[in-house]
Amino acid sequence: MPNKNSLIALAITMALAAALPGCKQPEIKGVPDAQGLAEVEHSGMDAVRANPTVNFAKYTSIVIDDIGFTQLKITQPLDSSARYEKFTLDDKDFAELRAGYRRQVTEVLTDSGAFRVIENASAGATDTLRLQTEMTRLEPTAPREKDAVGVGSARDKTFTRGAGSMTLVARLIDVRSGQTVVTLRDEVADDESWSQNNPVFNRGAILRGFTNWGYGVRRQLQALAAPKQQQ
Repeated sequence: MPNKNSLIALAITMALAAALPGCKQPEIKGVPDAQGLAEVEHSGMDAVRANPTVNFAKYTSIVIDDIGFTQLKITQPLDSSARYEKFTLDDKDFAELRAGYRRQVTEVLTDSGAFRVIENASAGATDTLRLQTEMTRLEPTAPREKDAVGVGSARDKTFTRGAGSMTLVARLIDVRSGQTVVTLRDEVADDESWSQNNPVFNRGAILRGFTNWGYGVRRQLQALAAPKQQQ
């Protein structure tokens, strides 16, 4: 099972690849909407909008709120047998997801001194953003096995190609003004390698997803803060 350092290394490798010559970087295009946000092209995410009048280079600190689940919808895997329970999440699951999200996203955002992640910010802070993220969709590849089933036998084991996918949406808020300066949405999917469906495999997939999400947020902010090159 990959450790946390290998997950961060993967994110940095992706960042270096994106920075190679010829790779298009995120860039604000189009007409701002009623919120003052315009589409960001080449974001590498499903949808990103940002305020073109904001100086993103001034932001050096980020407050990470707990990930929310108030809009979460779980798409149940197809199964006609009695071997599995309906896929649900309890309070313990939500607590583990919140902790994993905060840990993985913090590590990506702070790696190599990219940003400072702080617990609280003064109302007048001019260099701080607040990241608010919601998980709106979770689509596991396979349902959970019942504890009562004899999972030790080979016929009771399930192997899947990837753990599934989830959709995350977020907004970045300027702490001083309370204004939303960036919105993001992305479907984060696990790779399609075959593995046994079990809690360890699924937990690792979720953590990889959070790591990739954190990298996506970081990439948008660094690209928006970079000096614009002359064409």
